[in-house]
Amino acid sequence: MSKAEAEILTIEVQSRLLRKNFYEFFKFFWDTINHEELVDNWHIKYLCDELQSVAERVFEREQKLYDLIINMPPSSSKTSIVNIYFPLWCWINDFTLQFINISYSHQLATAISEKCRDIMRSDKFQTYFYDVKIKEDSDTKQYFRIQKDRTIGGFRYATSTGGTIGGIHGHFINLDDPLNPTDSLSDVMVRNSNEWLDNVLYSRKVDSKVSVVILVMQRLHENDTTGYMLSKNADNIKHICLPAEIDDKIQPQPIELQKYYKNGLLDEKRLSREILEQKRVEMGDYAYAMQYLQTIVPKSGGFFNVEKLITVDTFNESNAVQIVRYWDKAGTHESGCYTVGVKMAKTPDNKFYILDVVRGQWEASEREKIIKQVAIGDGTDVVIYIEQEPGSGGKESAENTIRNLAGFRCIADRPTGDKIKRADVLAVQLNAGNVYILRGSWNADYKRELEYFPFGKYKDQVDASSGAFNMLAKGNKAKVLNY
Repeated sequence: MSKAEAEILTIEVQSRLLRKNFYEFFKFFWDTINHEELVDNWHIKYLCDELQSVAERVFEREQKLYDLIINMPPSSSKTSIVNIYFPLWCWINDFTLQFINISYSHQLATAISEKCRDIMRSDKFQTYFYDVKIKEDSDTKQYFRIQKDRTIGGFRYATSTGGTIGGIHGHFINLDDPLNPTDSLSDVMVRNSNEWLDNVLYSRKVDSKVSVVILVMQRLHENDTTGYMLSKNADNIKHICLPAEIDDKIQPQPIELQKYYKNGLLDEKRLSREILEQKRVEMGDYAYAMQYLQTIVPKSGGFFNVEKLITVDTFNESNAVQIVRYWDKAGTHESGCYTVGVKMAKTPDNKFYILDVVRGQWEASEREKIIKQVAIGDGTDVVIYIEQEPGSGGKESAENTIRNLAGFRCIADRPTGDKIKRADVLAVQLNAGNVYILRGSWNADYKRELEYFPFGKYKDQVDASSGAFNMLAKGNKAKVLNY
């Protein structure tokens, strides 16, 4: 055998190995676009093997077992694995596959797409897979088509969340950080992102039974893309969650992956204790918890430290200086928000007791009936406050409720400042151990909302609670005790 024949045989053997094993493919072509040496870790093989398992069903056009959600920290090669190398490996096995790739910005989506395209164009890739190329007249960063020999195959289309995907369908719909961290501070932006997924993206599948949605991101909000997808369809999703560090409270998913963590760390080389502590200091507890621990609540406790909220079994209302019921009304029952009425008491020693929460999604006439029924149950000694939203509509709504409550002490409240600032004074007292909660069936939902604030799916109970607290403390600021 000549030297040239031996080289050809070596290339053929190597190409067969790379086709069969995505993990080997990823490592082999790493240096094509990366100047730094690959720092391998167990999670890379785990993700490659999981993606390969999903893809092999698509190759055969078999019904998928599940969609994939992958939550893990920055600097873990997740984008490279899922959105740069994975499409390439799929194409050398089935060049007809169609990929739709979405990131939170068009610039980011096309930058990732360009790296994928650069590998396919490289001499190294073409040496081993010379028959798989980019079609010359369909070759842009946003959209390029694949051809094998002269047969036209699939494509890769890159766009941003909220972008146009008219007439395009994918075997794989890959979401890579679809929500901007800045946008996660806005409930409206989070909701708009999720509505786009429902109304646009999910209709872009080649075959709903076969096409796979793969989401890779860091957690940003209780109702971010991860939270939203899991809330709607958890039974048909495999959720892989890999925190940078684990302990008794923070664990990976699936739980059996904890055996791969060394000294409680996902990756001792890239994400050592020293590096993680530096990130925590630089980013702050909230951002660190979400992006590195994949949890909404920091280890040190959230805005409200619910562990400091003291539960009591009874409360004698005659011991209260004042009792109020504060209503935060949702605009419409279709909005997804809740109407909430929080009953709160203040005692002579400047303690605050959350006595009851009424919460529901009702249309306007039913809501007003319930508010009146609650007022009758509370009695005339309880002062009722109605949050008045800005504008003429908010004023009219508050006035309608006050008329409905004739015979009760009812006052419209026009709060100023954002929700976080209004909640801060309540948080100070709660975290100091000066707030109590009367045991009830509503406690669990109430505590969860406080625990996740301000990055939770709902804020209505917090808004009504801070409103009630501010009315009780108004003109007589409570002292902060028991630090």
